Amino acid sequence: MGRLEYYRGDYNKSGYLSYEGVVGAHIVFSACASWRLSALGAACFGFGAFHVTGLYGLGIWVSDPYGLTGKVQPINPAWGVEGFETKSAFLSQ
Repeated sequence: MGRLEYYRGDYNKSGYLSYEGVVGAHIVFSACASWRLSALGAACFGFGAFHVTGLYGLGIWVSDPYGLTGKVQPINPAWGVEGFETKSAFLSQ
């Protein structure tokens, strides 16, 4: 018995292995995975934001421009568009 006959036989009376059943399962599982990944991303961003600002955590390691001395301290990040500036943009001013 070939594979195609196996799926067309009595085994598939329930409809789980029909094309519609497989497509439906993929839609449901992909929607669940998308919501789960979105929730995990929001949770990770929230943890990082609270950790960096010192609201729930110590902060981040901040050192001098030469990297010789430093300490862990909370910072005040720029949450707007200005926070996405690159280092080269600051050097060109």
